[in-house]
Amino acid sequence: DLELQKFCDGLLEDKRGAIIAVDPQTGAILAMASSPSYDPNVFISRKDADKINGILNDREYPMMNRAIAGAYPPGSVFKLIVALASLETGVATENTTFSCSGSFTLGRRVFHCWKEEGHGVQALKEGLKNSCNVYFWQLGLLVGVDNIAKYAGKLGIGSLSGVDLPGEVAGLLPSREWKKKNLKETWYKGETLNYAVGQGYLLCTPIQIVRMVSVFANKGSLVQPYLVEK
Repeated sequence: DLELQKFCDGLLEDKRGAIIAVDPQTGAILAMASSPSYDPNVFISRKDADKINGILNDREYPMMNRAIAGAYPPGSVFKLIVALASLETGVATENTTFSCSGSFTLGRRVFHCWKEEGHGVQALKEGLKNSCNVYFWQLGLLVGVDNIAKYAGKLGIGSLSGVDLPGEVAGLLPSREWKKKNLKETWYKGETLNYAVGQGYLLCTPIQIVRMVSVFANKGSLVQPYLVEK
């Protein structure tokens, strides 16, 4: 969609980041933008050697397609997965309530919600609507690290989407077993709190996130994103 592509490019002007618009029913990518970008025409002529070297050595990495090769902590959008995991495993229902006073204490550490005065008593829908950290810290402890990892994996996190472009990365989907194997350490409850709100060791690509959200939009199908139809 040329007009949508131009619009996305415009939104990213002078910024670092990525935008992907996808048809959640089919996986068809309507627009994909990554910034900073570069003009591929400079690679045609030998006269542009300085420009080519400038692109290749640019510390902003314009040649990296952040939409598929940039892996980042996803933040609060990951709460959708924790909510789904809680319902699928039966540890909670949509009527499960938690109270947010603005903070949550685990052991000797106090974790603060983004809303200083708190959100009060909330059920699942309110917790999602308000993106309440305290709600999802408590829900995450109920779900547990291994179930969070399990359902995130079912929604495509931690694996390649299969998009028809080179250079895609899988990101990082942590688990109790992953930490023991790679860091030779046990998993702590505080790390589950970080995990439940999309932080910590977790790293996702933008295309994984748009694919995951598409599952909610199309009511259950994990589509494969693609650029070329035929």
